[in-house]
Amino acid sequence: MDKIFSPSKWFVGFCGLFVCIFFALKYVHECHMQEIAKVVATDMFSYNWPTSGVNIVCDINEIKVLKADTNDAEVMVQGTQKIERSSGDTSTSSCRALLKLYRANNKWFVGAMEAQ
Repeated sequence: MDKIFSPSKWFVGFCGLFVCIFFALKYVHECHMQEIAKVVATDMFSYNWPTSGVNIVCDINEIKVLKADTNDAEVMVQGTQKIERSSGDTSTSSCRALLKLYRANNKWFVGAMEAQ
């Protein structure tokens, strides 16, 4: 039986380059989703009540992209809240949320935030 097709080294190199570009684009997309989720979660878990003398600052520790498509994503965010009172008392609390992000007109929007 004769060989009908045998790939050359250029064809194999091109396919390898194509696969590398695909994974690089996927990695960049996940990093973008993580940065958007970090900004949203920090804004969601940080408060400032000057009349009550309470200031809450959130530090995000862990971000996991659970699902990321071209137009929607689900991201799990975990962090620590530092609660400061005007009396000088400070305490910490853990916070965790599932964020659902959607894309419209080439901009990402938060569709839902589920605190857990």
